Amino acid sequence: MTGGSAETVGEGTRIIMTDGHDRGAAAPDATWARRLPRALVAAALLVWAVVFLAVYVPRVGHGFVQDDFAWIASSRVAHLSDVARIFRHDNGFYRPVVALTFAADRALFGLRPFGYGLTNLLLALACAMGIAWLARGFTLRWPAAVFAAALWLLNPHGLHWALLWTSGRTALLLSLFAALTAAAVVRARWPLAGAFFAAALLSKEEAVVMGAVLTAWLSILPRPAIRGRRVAWYTVWTGIWLVILGAYFWARSRTGAMMPWTAPAYYTFTFAPAAVFRNLLEYLDRSSTFAVAATLVALVLLRPARWRPAPNTKRALICCALWIAGGLAITIFLPVRSDLYACLPSIGTCLAAAIVVDRAWTWSTLASRRRAVVVAAIVPIVLSPMYVSRSARWVSLAELSTRVLDELPALTEDLPAGSTVVLHDDAASRANLSGAFGVMLNDAWSLEGHRPLVFWLDSRSGGRPRPCAACAARSLRLVGGHLVRGDERGSAGP
Repeated sequence: MTGGSAETVGEGTRIIMTDGHDRGAAAPDATWARRLPRALVAAALLVWAVVFLAVYVPRVGHGFVQDDFAWIASSRVAHLSDVARIFRHDNGFYRPVVALTFAADRALFGLRPFGYGLTNLLLALACAMGIAWLARGFTLRWPAAVFAAALWLLNPHGLHWALLWTSGRTALLLSLFAALTAAAVVRARWPLAGAFFAAALLSKEEAVVMGAVLTAWLSILPRPAIRGRRVAWYTVWTGIWLVILGAYFWARSRTGAMMPWTAPAYYTFTFAPAAVFRNLLEYLDRSSTFAVAATLVALVLLRPARWRPAPNTKRALICCALWIAGGLAITIFLPVRSDLYACLPSIGTCLAAAIVVDRAWTWSTLASRRRAVVVAAIVPIVLSPMYVSRSARWVSLAELSTRVLDELPALTEDLPAGSTVVLHDDAASRANLSGAFGVMLNDAWSLEGHRPLVFWLDSRSGGRPRPCAACAARSLRLVGGHLVRGDERGSAGP
């Protein structure tokens, strides 16, 4: 148990934290660490980690998909000057931190996709640790902090995209640095908070709102340590994030990165009520449903004898609500939808779930706690087939991408450089060329270092005019997950 003193108050014990936090009146058996073996709680939480690793380790790094090829091609660092170039370069977005991670992966792994997938996996685990550190900043006990992190890792929405699609690391880096920024702010570690906030901004655009969210936190947080210094701390942090935000927009403006007024149609803000309301409902569902369901199950199992929300609990939950609102503040106005947009706001819902469950634990009986711990160990095992099923499409797309790039050289080896090759997609299959490459097939071919050819995918032309039949040197079709010559009907083989 976290260090502190105990005072007898009425029917129970009031835990006063050494930093001045008051956990409120607890049930008579609130000394949970001595009544329920820590090993039992740790084992239950360990099951969550084992399920996560068992599901995702075999599935990451099977191949590159769509935007991955452009990120890898544009992020190569051969000389120190290339590092500076990354901060002056854009690919429509301005995300230098993401580009640096791709540069590091290419230096370490070349074009072997497993290393890139492993990086995404490690980033997800780092996010979980950042969330746990943030939860501890709210003085949650360590099992509750780990519970918040585990809920985020096992959210069936968002994370599988971020893990299995290499480009999804944008959401992982944003979530990681946003959580670390918040954890540093609640501890008044301003240099760290500023560095993490800058890294979040340079990872993904949704971070622009988080500085204001955390400023609001400082006016709400119940930390007694800031009494008498609240205005000073509020001013310091506001100055830090405004200066960093200004520097970010200045640096971004010196590139060709899109701004709200220069973005293409699918990234131009829409304020149509129907579209905004639909986005809001969808992202609340993707970011919150799992955590809310887990909280309700926990409350049913713990059956707290009474419920007395402490003032600090209410304030902490308000902070979580502000985080969710900030995480959705930009994405609900975008016409394009993505599961990745659930990763950042889900930190707030997972933290809120941990706060409520931690409070319920305080008022529950020993038998209820044992029951809850046992169920907590069983549930992720029961849910594991769902995680496997939801990851199947991304794995199949990655495998198709790798297979096609392996088959293309043999199918085009007799063509002269500059020839045009038309590929006909298998629209009936979920794993098809359009899903695997989008408009990036030519980028993928160039990245592999082959002689120049021009590929035209019939379902995704990328704005290029369709070549005439006589101009195409070869026609290939996707059949059963393999490429075959246009006049062939069978499978291309294993």
